[in-house]
Amino acid sequence: MPDEEKVLQKQMPRPIRVYVRWMDKFGYIIGVVAMVQAFTLMLLLVESSFSRLILGVSHVWSVEMAQFVMSAYYLLGGALSEQDDYHVRMDLWYSRLSLRKKAIVDCFTGPLLLFYLLFLFIGAIESSMWAVANNQVNYSPWAPPMAPIKIIMAVGIGLMFLQTLAGFFRDLARALGRSVTEEAVAVPVVPVEEMIGSSRKKRRALEEGAAQEGTAQEGTAQEGTAR
Repeated sequence: MPDEEKVLQKQMPRPIRVYVRWMDKFGYIIGVVAMVQAFTLMLLLVESSFSRLILGVSHVWSVEMAQFVMSAYYLLGGALSEQDDYHVRMDLWYSRLSLRKKAIVDCFTGPLLLFYLLFLFIGAIESSMWAVANNQVNYSPWAPPMAPIKIIMAVGIGLMFLQTLAGFFRDLARALGRSVTEEAVAVPVVPVEEMIGSSRKKRRALEEGAAQEGTAQEGTAQEGTAR
């Protein structure tokens, strides 16, 4: 096997590399915390079913609380889904493109998503502030306050915006043939003598194969003549 040499690929500016690295770490931590909420959601649903079917008691808060937990689950997990490219995508030709061509396409579609998320984030902040100022409650018999889930919604949308921005920088680097990491890339180093020797061996093998094939054809022709 040829030796490998560690070389540094052309890199994006340092602020972009630092931002992408820390945003990926932070988005991963929040995503793991959001995944734990799936178990909380299951416990709430089990409690609701057990109390209603076994104990004959129906709690007005259990199903509504489960809805809040589910909302927090997918809102806070959006950044990790964007980071790992887990979002559902319907396309006709995008999946057939190479990685670099996908990155070029994403460089045009990414700003559109950022524009949408920015206005969604502004609306979420305004809605959260209004819920806090007016002590907004949900229109249900339990009447829980709406401020906590709206604040979680604003945080989740903000994280999604920041993670999408990190993904845009990553796609831009790939489209430009650069790197957003400081890791060295392993490149195989093959000596010139080895390359020349390898090419000679391949040429010699091809010549021997052609000679053997010609000999076999002559033998077949002689057998046919003898018959």
